[in-house]
Amino acid sequence: MLGKLNASVHAALAPRGLLVLNHLLLAEPAAQARLRAHAGKTFELQVAGVPAWAGPLPPVRLCVTPAGLLEQAQGSDAVGAAPFDLVLTVQAVAPWVMASEALNGRSPEVDVSGDAALATELNWLAKNLRWDIADDLQRVVGPGPAQAAAQTAAKVAHGAAGLARALMKAMPGNRP
Repeated sequence: MLGKLNASVHAALAPRGLLVLNHLLLAEPAAQARLRAHAGKTFELQVAGVPAWAGPLPPVRLCVTPAGLLEQAQGSDAVGAAPFDLVLTVQAVAPWVMASEALNGRSPEVDVSGDAALATELNWLAKNLRWDIADDLQRVVGPGPAQAAAQTAAKVAHGAAGLARALMKAMPGNRP
């Protein structure tokens, strides 16, 4: 049952996530330029180690466009389809662990198979591409309120990171 739910959630969220990624890329011409060199290449992001009761998570399959943006790629499991140039596999961990790691600036471990140059560029994007929330808000509410909202968001994120660290230390087996 959860497998069907995972597929439905993926089908609903994947296009929106792709829009967000492309929005970030459009705000960073250097990122687009780096990706343009890999136009036509495809990659797949898989999540491994998901508990059986949760059902499998569908892979995310993307293709680099000539403009240095991303679009959904067709699967390599189709008859006659070419394999992906790069496959990235992330090990599933508890959501609170992922949140704690992300809030503390750490990336998950990723197994990489395939095109090393494309993997290098995606790694660069993961480390350097950031959403400038204040810039986007400024277009809607003006610079003053946008700056105030960005400062508040930064304080909330800092507090959430501290809470996540405290919760991780309190978890059995995580004490030094």
